[in-house]
Amino acid sequence: MTQNDTRIHIGICDDEKQCRKQIKDILMEIVDEKRVVIWEFSSGRELLDACRGNVYLSIVYLDIYLDDENGVDIAGQLKKISEYTKVVFVTGTEDYAIKAFEIRALHYLIKPVTKEHMLETLRRWKLVREEVKRIYLKIDREYVSLPLNDIAYLKSDNHKIQIILKGGKCVSTYMTLKDLEEHLTEDFLKIKRGLIVNMDFIDVISSTFCILKNGMDLEISRMNRSEVKKQYEAYVMRVLKKRQTEWGEV
Repeated sequence: MTQNDTRIHIGICDDEKQCRKQIKDILMEIVDEKRVVIWEFSSGRELLDACRGNVYLSIVYLDIYLDDENGVDIAGQLKKISEYTKVVFVTGTEDYAIKAFEIRALHYLIKPVTKEHMLETLRRWKLVREEVKRIYLKIDREYVSLPLNDIAYLKSDNHKIQIILKGGKCVSTYMTLKDLEEHLTEDFLKIKRGLIVNMDFIDVISSTFCILKNGMDLEISRMNRSEVKKQYEAYVMRVLKKRQTEWGEV
């Protein structure tokens, strides 16, 4: 599984067909059509339903005014479903520019969209993407680029691995947990056989249980309890030192 196995999945969400076509046509001019998959949605509901299913979007161009829907609200819901999808707002007014900045939109474009606009959004996406450590998995016949910091925990299920994301969504891939472990960072902790947790998602860890930020309790293997506690304490120290470096000592 390499980066060359993946394609960029881009969503276009606008209730006007002509606007969707304009964005799609420009994209087809500036990207290799073999490296991109474009999804079109005429409403925010369609977009969210797709992302709750098996659609994994890297970027979505989202109109703010969608009939009786508000694109900013849709973006907020999308973030809970798919944290790694970057939103580019496309609209005819600057009224929501500050709000877009607050929710960390990738870009804010005023219609009509130009080729230069699209090139800039792709440039920004590439910069953001390079900063995030990712894993490449085959999910439902598609190779998906999944940011490691979006994973809450992983567990083996016969010959499959179930990957539970921070937003609660579960995806699965056919491989062994041992093979998958090789692609994880030191922030992932095996608390028992067949169960690995992202320590960033841990709320409390006791001698017997690991309590996640979503309230779920995961039992720690009796044989591994002392080692699990030791590794988690080392993780906490790494995080504290990193914060001191970034912010300075309080």
